[in-house]
Amino acid sequence: MTFEHENTGWLCEVGRLNDRPITVGVQWRKVESERIAFIEATSALVDWDMIERWQKTVFPNAVLHVDAANFGDVIRSIGADGSTTRSSA
Repeated sequence: MTFEHENTGWLCEVGRLNDRPITVGVQWRKVESERIAFIEATSALVDWDMIERWQKTVFPNAVLHVDAANFGDVIRSIGADGSTTRSSA
């Protein structure tokens, strides 16, 4: 399995809650030639529902939205687990 770091990414404010910023960092990687955005909540206050809504707006064509604990789903989806076919998960 190939895993490449791309030195691209950004930090952005996805919204505000009680006048406090909700921010995320986005970094890009390539796994088996598939470009994947890794999103990390970076603010002291985190609203996961707000972040999920933002993700769906910014990345409307994303096949999967998973957290680190479920990254294996991404690996299986792109066939990087050794399977010969890609799933449509």
